[in-house]
Amino acid sequence: MSFIQKLCLLILSAVALIAVSTSIGYTYLTLGIPKQFSTETKCALIGSGECFQSESFLQMQVTQTNSTSSNSSQDIISPTSQPVSINFEIAPTIIYPTAFPTFPSTIQTNTPTTENLISNPANTIPTEDWREFPPVPELSPNAKRILTNIITNRYLDTHTFVKVGDCHMESGIFLSGYVKGSYRIPEGLENTVDWYSQSMVTDNITAVSGYGINTVLDPAYALTKGHEQCFINETPLDCELRIKQPSLVLIAMGTNWIPNGEESFEKHLRVVVSRVLETGALPILATKTDNLEGNWKINRAIAQVAIDFDIPLVNIWSAMQDLPNQGLRSDGFHLTGDGWLRNSSTWLKTLENVYQIVSQ
Repeated sequence: MSFIQKLCLLILSAVALIAVSTSIGYTYLTLGIPKQFSTETKCALIGSGECFQSESFLQMQVTQTNSTSSNSSQDIISPTSQPVSINFEIAPTIIYPTAFPTFPSTIQTNTPTTENLISNPANTIPTEDWREFPPVPELSPNAKRILTNIITNRYLDTHTFVKVGDCHMESGIFLSGYVKGSYRIPEGLENTVDWYSQSMVTDNITAVSGYGINTVLDPAYALTKGHEQCFINETPLDCELRIKQPSLVLIAMGTNWIPNGEESFEKHLRVVVSRVLETGALPILATKTDNLEGNWKINRAIAQVAIDFDIPLVNIWSAMQDLPNQGLRSDGFHLTGDGWLRNSSTWLKTLENVYQIVSQ
């Protein structure tokens, strides 16, 4: 065989090998053998076998990146990251995110928010002044402006609020009695109960017995806790804000906190308030009845945050003062039956003030 013939045979063999390889590769793709990205579906696989359309990924990334939230970079799901413990024997669940609120790039409040995670010394209130706040807050011009903007915000539901708290905010006792008939509705507040009835009986993953203010900022208490509606690395707070799209967030925290932890409590509370404001919703804070810390510093911190952000403060402590033992059981932190009723009625009257604006 001449040299030319050998060369031609070698070239033909190479072409045949390339053709066979191409055929095998095509079969690999079309058979659906697991891979991180499919050119057919353009779908990015992530942990737990979930699958998101790439367009939705990009939309979620842009939304979360443009938001001035407290989330770190690890909270943003990247389609280029490696999948985490995917079970390829189970077909991935295709999830199509519905609506993603467009958070404003800046938050219009009277004072800095995300950038002001510590108290402004110029606005610091004396230790005991928080006691002078009325039980039911009068809405400030800033709060009214936020509520007025909510009416035209298509990403927020004026009938919906989310609760952030511990056992005192669980729907089984807090406010739901007005809907279920176990609490008597105060005269004139029937329309308010009807307006917010669904939220009153709805559980929130941010209001659970034993929770502290830092818990709602911890992704470990969202998806990995069994709340399948949440994204990977999404906090319980962000999960509730995204899914419920509330116009109000009722925040009553402080009982379950470490001793001498008022400074870190205030820092976490400021992050929560900032995150809520970024969505356009109005956060409403509340003092607590107990004094487990022994120096009332938690209530002072709560009042300071309310002043700095110019948002409503429901003074539950003040509302309880005429009740036996200030509405507390002998353990010093659980509410009595009268305490539960007073707690709910004070919040209901606050919701009435909000209802008068958003229902117009």
